[in-house]
Amino acid sequence: NQLSAIAFMIPIAMATAGTIRVGNYAGAQDRTNLFRSASATMIIAIVATLGTTLVLLIWPETLVGLFLDNDDPLFADVILVAMPLMLLTALYQIPDGIQAVAISVLRGVNDTRLPGLIAIASFWIPGIGLGALLGFGFDQGAVGVWTGIAVGLSVAAGLLTLRLVMALQRIRKGGTILSG
Repeated sequence: NQLSAIAFMIPIAMATAGTIRVGNYAGAQDRTNLFRSASATMIIAIVATLGTTLVLLIWPETLVGLFLDNDDPLFADVILVAMPLMLLTALYQIPDGIQAVAISVLRGVNDTRLPGLIAIASFWIPGIGLGALLGFGFDQGAVGVWTGIAVGLSVAAGLLTLRLVMALQRIRKGGTILSG
């Protein structure tokens, strides 16, 4: 969980910067730079999360070991339990970064209502719903819960990206810049 939170700092920083840049260009009615900023923010976030994904995939034991006492007799057991969770953590970095940036860039053009509903639905239905079903109904424990979280983040990333693409196409074709 700590490693996931640390890794998420990069996309959340990109998301915040994207909201500000896109919002400024939206207010100035600067379609060209709005589109460039939105695209660049998403690309940089994907590249950054790809980097954190690779780090988490290449050095999972080392990273988990940073939080443990190597002399603890349960060290090996904790590492064994943590490895599937590290794999899931690594795999959901990219969708987590994408959904964070997409919803933030949409916020920059004042598109908040539907993206908020998409996020809530994605996190509650496939995210928590599937996580609870797998974790408790199918007795997969933490791996099942985290699988649900990964699926929820992936659904949110897909739907929010679709919404963002639609908004950018509307803006590019001369439609209204600010929603609402």
